[in-house]
Amino acid sequence: MQKLQDESAQSNDDVLGHGHVPIALSSIDRKRTIGTAPPGGHDQRAECTRGIGSLLGDRSDERHGRDLQLRCKRKNCEVCGPLNKARKTAHILSDFGVSTMHSIEVEDGGKEWEALSKRLVRSGADYHRIPAPNHKIVVMTTADIGEAVPDPESFVHEALEAQPCDSNDTRRATSSSNWKGAGNRSNGRWKRLGTSPLPQATRLRIYAEEGCDPVEVSEDDLGPDVVAAHDVSLPPHDTAEMDRLSDRLSLTTDDQRPLGPGGWPQPHHRPSGRSEDQGGFKG
Repeated sequence: MQKLQDESAQSNDDVLGHGHVPIALSSIDRKRTIGTAPPGGHDQRAECTRGIGSLLGDRSDERHGRDLQLRCKRKNCEVCGPLNKARKTAHILSDFGVSTMHSIEVEDGGKEWEALSKRLVRSGADYHRIPAPNHKIVVMTTADIGEAVPDPESFVHEALEAQPCDSNDTRRATSSSNWKGAGNRSNGRWKRLGTSPLPQATRLRIYAEEGCDPVEVSEDDLGPDVVAAHDVSLPPHDTAEMDRLSDRLSLTTDDQRPLGPGGWPQPHHRPSGRSEDQGGFKG
């Protein structure tokens, strides 16, 4: 059977899979206030404050780092939820292109979906599969199944609006393998040193106190899931200074992510006492 692929990230942990580096990679060329709303547009960067921080290291210069404040990408976030839906709508419409969209609603996870899935695979059709209320799913496909959709944009928008946001409903939108989104990719210059649950303001204060001289990165240089970024001067690796910075940031690395209270990873370096800079992530 054709493998279903996950298309909808629920949180930063989904976005930041092992080895994945968010894109905020261009060299700084000027300072600019982050969060200035575009003319006639909605400010999509400065409002989401629920995401985690990520510290990147420059592969060509170990003393050059970049601190990112990431969007949380949660469906129930008042900022990320609508933005996710807008992106998903554009992605689905782009996949269909000029092909006719057909839709059908079936019971999720039962024999009805199993039979439909086999039929789609046999026909070689592509599809998007959106969770719907009452444990149903809406399937949008290139196959001549169900009903033709006269207004795909409105239909996709309504289907995504109806997608349950209940924390007890953990189902996600999936797609046929041909329509799996590639996602953002790093240009290879940066590697992720770790993630931090501390608020951005706290991290910036720590950088300043540790002599890391944080400098704001232009909004033009930020990837779509980055709220703000700052270039920082890092201590040499494998030094007491870098260990102290990691402790104060409660930094967690990709290769050591034991879960702590609330299901969030423990810091990579755990000081003997609770640091004044340690704080919980409000998820």
